[in-house]
Amino acid sequence: MNTPFPPYTMLVTGASGALGSVLVSEALAAGWNVVAWDRGTVDVTNDAMVERAVAQFQGPIHACVHCVGGIIAGNPIEVSSVEDFMTMYVMNTLSAYIVARHLLPHMYKQGYGSFLAIASQSVVHPVPNRAAYSASKAALTSLMSSIAEEGRPFNVRANTLVPSIIRTPANLEWASAGQAEDWISPEQLARTALLVSDPSNAMSGALIPVFGNIPF
Repeated sequence: MNTPFPPYTMLVTGASGALGSVLVSEALAAGWNVVAWDRGTVDVTNDAMVERAVAQFQGPIHACVHCVGGIIAGNPIEVSSVEDFMTMYVMNTLSAYIVARHLLPHMYKQGYGSFLAIASQSVVHPVPNRAAYSASKAALTSLMSSIAEEGRPFNVRANTLVPSIIRTPANLEWASAGQAEDWISPEQLARTALLVSDPSNAMSGALIPVFGNIPF
């Protein structure tokens, strides 16, 4: 596959996950160099570990796609635990904050960068029994908006993809017959991430819906 730009380098966090692994493959096929972080290489909830990992970069990181995340759902607020809420916050919000806090100076110095995070449709269309998850993803979108504003003088962009349910093996386990046909595939989401991360794209501060055929 021909690419309209020279080889650039993309950092993918959560690179061994259902979305991250597909994104790594799609990025390589599109001509990107890829730095892949997963929980076995860099714990992105560990500030010191991320600091050390970023310090080891030998060249520019032109784009970061933060695929780390997870969900605990199924209970209303009054019977959900504080521990579950904090788990969602650490996994979905704090992880992105820690990566950004160490990666942004690297991007500022090189005078270019793109930071993309994956939120959820429940941020804009909340559903019952996902309060902790939705709140943590909403905080993530706010964080990305702040990164977009702070990065503007340095030509560093930040955006958020807002997908509906992704057709991952874990999600397919609870899908009813035919339900998953309307879900977004990891390949579709990965290709959208590449379009947003492309150095020719000037978009910043956007919440980009990737919904499929799911009614609200």
